[in-house]
Amino acid sequence: METITTSPAESGSAPRPPARTPSGTAARVAWAAAWVVVAVLAWIVVSRLFGVTFPARITVLLQALLPLVFLPAYVIGIVAAIRRRWALSAVCVVLAVVHVASIYPATGHRALPAWAASAPRLTVLEAN
Repeated sequence: METITTSPAESGSAPRPPARTPSGTAARVAWAAAWVVVAVLAWIVVSRLFGVTFPARITVLLQALLPLVFLPAYVIGIVAAIRRRWALSAVCVVLAVVHVASIYPATGHRALPAWAASAPRLTVLEAN
């Protein structure tokens, strides 16, 4: 029979946490920044749903730039899925669905209504 012995210093001490490396700190900062971007995008969604414009300058600007503002959600979602950050990835998928649903009406083509065929036309000339 074999006995395993440990020294007295090892038996009473708790294991040390892993040392923090610069790359680990950078990764934590990057994930925190990704969550901040996702939170801002979620704010845009909530502000559009409920008609909130506070703070006015920033919120209205972001709402106006909606087709472009949501593009980082796709990149963050893909990287989060690859790195197995499932919560962040799921939130990005929801934001991507909201983005597509928001811009879909602008991409479609609708036929002119029947009354527009006989309506008077206006020609605008612009010269600078």
